[in-house]
Amino acid sequence: MRTHIFIYALLILGISCSNSDDGPNEGTSGNDSGYVYGKVTDTEGNPLSGVTIYIDNSIFYNSGITATTKADGTYKVNTPQGAWKAYAELSTIYNGTTYHIDLHPTKPEGFPGTEINERNFIWRTVGENPLNPGTYYGGLVKIFKDPNSDIYDYQNIEFTFTPVGDLIDGSSGSVVIRTCGAPGTDFYQLIHNVPIGRYRITAKYLTTGETLKLRDDYFTNDPYEPEIVMDFFGASSGANCENCMYIAFSEL
Repeated sequence: MRTHIFIYALLILGISCSNSDDGPNEGTSGNDSGYVYGKVTDTEGNPLSGVTIYIDNSIFYNSGITATTKADGTYKVNTPQGAWKAYAELSTIYNGTTYHIDLHPTKPEGFPGTEINERNFIWRTVGENPLNPGTYYGGLVKIFKDPNSDIYDYQNIEFTFTPVGDLIDGSSGSVVIRTCGAPGTDFYQLIHNVPIGRYRITAKYLTTGETLKLRDDYFTNDPYEPEIVMDFFGASSGANCENCMYIAFSEL
């Protein structure tokens, strides 16, 4: 997600950002400006407060407006003339780690700043983000082989992710069984879109049926085990990626 500060608007146009209680029918703040409003909820329809809303200019770089949702999950932002898109990001703590989560827009299209526009967002744990095609709400798993392993066809390794406790959104989750993509594809050595949570992970080499040993490959001194328990890395994990995990495999 692109986070921008709308400096030129504040200094030159004097446009203000508002999270007031005024409803969507109050009218615009002038002939050359309108506003965008909306509500942010979880998967059960409950309001999410404290979510950061980014109203990003589609033409000018580094020229956006930032707001925060209120206790009832709503927000409202005055928008000057121009072309805009709305984004939402949730910051939440899960198992002691801070995560930044992009939220799903119910209407991803851009909008003109001189009109009144509604843009709502929902917290989804899986699915492709239409505001950033090719990225997903679920976490990314990166697969690596031990240097001494004789297995090179990563796509024939089946990984099973069994939730340990609730997922990041508080739901119970379910078992996820996945393989990575074939060589030459964008998904080779990668498993996309696993709901962010804590998992007990096992792996099986489908060619032989052999159970493989695994380890957290970000901390390379960890021993290989038949099963491991891992969280996805968050913003405060100290890793070089967010909402991802590194798994290495080796034969038993």
